[in-house]
Amino acid sequence: MRILLTGGSGFVGQAVLKVLNKQQNLEIEVVSRGGSEEGFSQLGIRAHEFDYIKESVYQQELLSNFDVLVHCAWEGLPRKSSHLNYSNVKASTKLFKNFVKFGGQKIISIGSCLEYGTAVGEVSEEFSGVNVEGFGLAKRNLLSCLNDLDCDYAWLRPFFLYGPNQHANSLLKTSINKRFETGHEWLNEPTKKNDFTYVEDVANLILEILESNSYVKELNIGSSVSRRNIDFVNLVRRNLGYTPLEFGVGSTEGMVSCNSKLLKHFPKFLITELEDGLNKTLTCYKEGWK
Repeated sequence: MRILLTGGSGFVGQAVLKVLNKQQNLEIEVVSRGGSEEGFSQLGIRAHEFDYIKESVYQQELLSNFDVLVHCAWEGLPRKSSHLNYSNVKASTKLFKNFVKFGGQKIISIGSCLEYGTAVGEVSEEFSGVNVEGFGLAKRNLLSCLNDLDCDYAWLRPFFLYGPNQHANSLLKTSINKRFETGHEWLNEPTKKNDFTYVEDVANLILEILESNSYVKELNIGSSVSRRNIDFVNLVRRNLGYTPLEFGVGSTEGMVSCNSKLLKHFPKFLITELEDGLNKTLTCYKEGWK
């Protein structure tokens, strides 16, 4: 099976590439709108560069050679300005349409739990969201494009991702950088509870979809368990050998994934528990990842 992966140098894309590249039955190539090909060639992976918007013979020939498009690219993250949202939707929509136009029939794309806006508690795929703005609306617009295309697709909606190669302002990276601090004043919403999801779970689910040929449209990916931000921070601190920060027992409810659809279609799929995911991530950090 031939897979074309976008965003292979990004946070989610790197995890996906790591998992898929281990499978002997999958032939992976990556496409970039401006990234370096050197890092991919070291992995034995062919990289292509083209403008998603501008059609060309080269683009047509490339897109027509793949069985599945796995779309992890979203330029500019963690910034989510209106300009970036617009340009990402425009480029991704064009890519999807051209992939199908040139013969592609299967697309896997990454959504976001921010499509549910400021919802509180458990949310399912059928929920339309509350006060959805900006980035969440942009993702919803891209999903609408998929709905209108004549293809099979899986729209994967992960909840509050963490893992290796995450951006510098993430809760994970900030927790590591602030490990010498004895207070928690730097932590926004310490008692807010979120559904933290290990990024490699997204990659493993993509692999299961490819192997089972189960394209179930919208699908949440989360642990369905909420944990406070301060508890996340303290798990990081304990793992690195630092004293946990003291905080009260109060909490503010956030948003968690309803996993009914995930378990229905992929009953053997296992979500990584927060302690295990952080242990894997921080092992990478201790071995030299910064």
